[in-house]
Amino acid sequence: MPDRRIAATSLAVLVGLFGPMLVLASAQTVPLTVLIALASALVIGGDRPLTLRVDRPVLAATFLSFAYLLLADLWTPLGANAERALRVGALVAAAALFWAAAGRLNKQEKDKCINALLCGILFALFWLAIERLSDNWLLRQLSDKPNLDWWWGAYNRAINVLSVVGPVAASGVWRRNRIAGMAVGLIPLIAGMFMGASGSAVLAGAVGPVVALAGYWRPRVILGVIAVGLFAGALAGPVVLRDAVRLAPAIAFTVDHNSFSFQHRLITWHYTAERIAERPLLGWGARAARDLPDAELDIYSYTDRIDAPWMPLIVTDNLDSADVMPLHPHNALLQARLELGLVGTVLILVTVVLALYRATTPPNRLANAALLGSVAAAITIWCLSVGLWQSWWIASVGIVVALTRLLTGQIGQK
Repeated sequence: MPDRRIAATSLAVLVGLFGPMLVLASAQTVPLTVLIALASALVIGGDRPLTLRVDRPVLAATFLSFAYLLLADLWTPLGANAERALRVGALVAAAALFWAAAGRLNKQEKDKCINALLCGILFALFWLAIERLSDNWLLRQLSDKPNLDWWWGAYNRAINVLSVVGPVAASGVWRRNRIAGMAVGLIPLIAGMFMGASGSAVLAGAVGPVVALAGYWRPRVILGVIAVGLFAGALAGPVVLRDAVRLAPAIAFTVDHNSFSFQHRLITWHYTAERIAERPLLGWGARAARDLPDAELDIYSYTDRIDAPWMPLIVTDNLDSADVMPLHPHNALLQARLELGLVGTVLILVTVVLALYRATTPPNRLANAALLGSVAAAITIWCLSVGLWQSWWIASVGIVVALTRLLTGQIGQK
């Protein structure tokens, strides 16, 4: 067996690289996840005797969810569901390995990983600030567009993930000083506002610390709120959003505040809800969003077809960016209902909620608070921005969730 100390040190180094990876190559977190999984396997393999405790209910729910994805190819385009199931399954397995390995580290090894994470996040924040103040110097060096005058798309991913990792970083500092921990928890929110990040990233930066703080005192209550919110959004969301009259005030609000992006999103959600109603139980299949009927209509043509009192729409000359269905619905719950149907969505949500319940069952207030805060921030972004199947995002969230295991057995949990 390899030297366990070398494996644990390698894991700490890889955890430290997570921060720089976010800003320098945030879309490449999948290879980092694979490396972390390999180091985790070495850590686990270095223990004698080798014992892995498997939570059977979570394993059974996970198996049923992925089995549904594979079977869905029987009624949706062949191959799309299987490919997504295998990719997501590999990332979930990698995160599970990291979770198991993090729980096996001793206090000194956990401290080393937490310190490496904090240093990596500090680097990421420092470099993002340099990019903001230097008019994207690094992005200009790496880009083949000499007249590049925007940074937002390239670095918004980093702010998204920082908002999710924020509660873990805050908890890592909280164990030493609670005031400093609360200050660290607000850094992703401040960074998002400073960098001009998307509204979903800024909102997640605010949601994460609030939920983490509440979860520190009442983890079961917060977990219940998260569970109810997920199921309510998945079950009631499509019904509510099909009624165009309900969206009229929100559309008017976006016009008053000149927010074309959110107005576009509301219309996309209405279109998604219409398609969900056509195949409510089994869905259209993974990656089917862009292949749906009328998906390439622009939002103006689409709203003209709807017999409802739509409020005035913001007009843009770039109709290519105004398709009624972009690459995905920009809402994971709606995308799950659209592509997997009611059956697949319920299976996934049961798996997620059951896994969170099992993960927060040990009486560890610090780790539970970090986990709930990070999950709440991730859900916020998943329901407003990124797609259900985006690998870089799944990999990043998987790493962050597993990082919360580093907080078990730490001082300052009273």
